[in-house]
Amino acid sequence: GSGKTRAVKQYAYEHPDVILIETDPGYTSKILLRNINRALGLEGMGQNAEMFDNAIQKLKNSGRLLIIDEAEMLHYKTLEFVRRLHDKAQIGILLCGMPRLYWNLRGLSGEYKQIYSRVRIAVQLEKMQETDTELLVKSFLQNTNNGIHKVFHRVSSGNGRTLEMLLLNSKEISRLNKTKIDTDVVEAASKLLIK
Repeated sequence: GSGKTRAVKQYAYEHPDVILIETDPGYTSKILLRNINRALGLEGMGQNAEMFDNAIQKLKNSGRLLIIDEAEMLHYKTLEFVRRLHDKAQIGILLCGMPRLYWNLRGLSGEYKQIYSRVRIAVQLEKMQETDTELLVKSFLQNTNNGIHKVFHRVSSGNGRTLEMLLLNSKEISRLNKTKIDTDVVEAASKLLIK
């Protein structure tokens, strides 16, 4: 709920040479390699080794960045392909995901040293600050009374996804009831969320 996916999509949009792969549950090495190949304009067919070699040839010393979103869904063998792609093609790789990613990179007992020793920077995003909430509320709800962002921040607990749902629900409640968005509206909107 901190906006990781939106951020990487925006970055990829602004930097067309970035390769953005969004994983899904059950994402295998073959699917990852196929999607990387296709993003590189290659066919994406054949055995893993062939697609891996094709990707290396296309990416070697290209200075490109590979971003893998929802990377916590990648299993050890697939992460090994990512590691070797980094080593052989000499490209930057950004893995985005939930905290489970950290454990997938390390292993339960730190046994995946070949993978986690490649991690140069590990960042865990913190909850949004009240100033962040204020900016988002003001941009989404123009002409609202000053201070309402404090209610949104308190109710959302600094979680971006929760804030988004609260904003949408509050706007709808306000529209249906032909009223301004105030504390009562935000509180009513929060009751519609699963907590």
